[in-house]
Amino acid sequence: MRPLKSDSKTLIWVGGIAVLLGCVLPFLMVLKYLPSTYFLNFLAYVFQLVGMTTSTVGAFSIVKRRQDLKKAEKSQIEE
Repeated sequence: MRPLKSDSKTLIWVGGIAVLLGCVLPFLMVLKYLPSTYFLNFLAYVFQLVGMTTSTVGAFSIVKRRQDLKKAEKSQIEE
């Protein structure tokens, strides 16, 4: 099975949505629209953690790609 090829911007969007879900779930629990259970609390925590990690990896990969392009341009200019 091939690993999925992920775009940096897609990682940032998925991470942002996960962080948003991680914020909305506890808010709905405080407003008593959802029952506060251990599962939902853990799920909100996992959404926050996975979202922040995924967004950070996406942002780092964009920075890395830009640095690699600048390095390649600089090496072509020197030749």
